[in-house]
Amino acid sequence: MQIILLQKKAKTKGGVRETFDNIPHTDEIKEIKRDKEGEAVKDSGGNFVYINRAIRYSPGETSIYIDEQADTSRGQNIIIYGGGSFIGDQQVNKLEYLNKCNYNKSNPQRRDDVTALFRVYNREDVFQKHLDKQDLVIDAKGMAKAMDLEELKAFLMVLSKNPRSLSSLDRMPASEIRHEAYRLCTEDPKTFLEGIKSADSRTKLIIVTGITFNVIKFNKVDNTLRWSSTDEILSKAPKGMDAINFFIEEAKSNAEKADMIDMIKSRTTGASSKSVVKEVHVHMNMYETLIADAIDAEVVIRNGTWISYEGEKYKGNSAFITALKADGLALFTKLATDYELSQSKPTAGAKE
Repeated sequence: MQIILLQKKAKTKGGVRETFDNIPHTDEIKEIKRDKEGEAVKDSGGNFVYINRAIRYSPGETSIYIDEQADTSRGQNIIIYGGGSFIGDQQVNKLEYLNKCNYNKSNPQRRDDVTALFRVYNREDVFQKHLDKQDLVIDAKGMAKAMDLEELKAFLMVLSKNPRSLSSLDRMPASEIRHEAYRLCTEDPKTFLEGIKSADSRTKLIIVTGITFNVIKFNKVDNTLRWSSTDEILSKAPKGMDAINFFIEEAKSNAEKADMIDMIKSRTTGASSKSVVKEVHVHMNMYETLIADAIDAEVVIRNGTWISYEGEKYKGNSAFITALKADGLALFTKLATDYELSQSKPTAGAKE
C-alpha cells in the first residue's frame, strides 16, 4: 500500500476538502532498452541504452505501456481526494503508473521538464529509516561506553559541534563526560561512528591537542597556525576557511606539513593538560632538531660520525633519520618521549 500526497494543499469549502487536481493518465518516460530475452542493452562503451516509451493508466489493462494495450483502450485520470489518497497493493496497474510517471516527485528517474503533482509517502520506509537511526544510536553509544575515558574526552573535542577544551573536560566528572558523549551519539550517531574511524578526525585530534598543550597556537587575526615558542607559521588558511581543516588537507599532499603534524604528535605524547611542551625550532629540519637536542641531553651519543641510540649504531644523521622515519615513526616517537623525560629530570645539584 502507498499513500499518494499532492504537492499542494487541497482547497477547502465549508470545512469539506475538495479534489485539488487530477493526475493525467498519459505520460512519456525514459527506460532502459531491453532485448527479446529481457536483458538490458548496452552500447559499445558499456553504457545502458535508453528509449522513450509512452505510458497510460487505463483500468482493466494488464500493462501501462500504450504499445502493449488494446487499440480500443482509453485512459482515465487518477483523482486524488483531500490532498492525499491510499492506493492498495491490489491496484497493480495504477501503482505502476504512479511510480513510473514524471508527475511523481518521488521518482528518481523523472524528467525535470514535467511539473511534479504528487509524491509518494511510504510508511514502511519512514519507520525503517527511524529504526535504522535508532540502530546507529545503539551502536554509537556502545562504542562510547567501551572507550577509555581519556580517549572519549579527546573525541569529544573534535566531534562536538561546540567542542570543549581538554582542560574544561578535565574538570568534568566521568559521568558528565559520558553524558555528553551519549548526547552526541543520540543527536548525530553517524558523525560519531564515522568520526572515530576517520583519519582526518585523528589528525584533527593531534592538532587540537597541540593547541591545548600550547605546542602550537591559532591566530584568529590572520587565520594561521603557529609554533608557540617561535611564532613561526605552520599554515595560513584563506579567509573564511577553517584553519585546522585547511592544515589537514595541506598535509595530505605536502610532506613537510605531514612531518609537522608528526612532530606535534610526538611533542604531546604522554603530556597532561597542566604541561607546557617545549617546541622545536621550525627553521631546522624537525629530525635534525630532535637529534641535536637529544645529543645535547645525552639521550643520544655521538662519536665522530657515528650515532648510538638504544644499542644500535647509525653512520651519520642521514642513516639515523631513515631509521626514525621507519615503522610508522615508532623510533622517532620513542626518541622524542625519551628526550622529554630527560628534560623533566632534576639537574645535578638541584634540590628535589
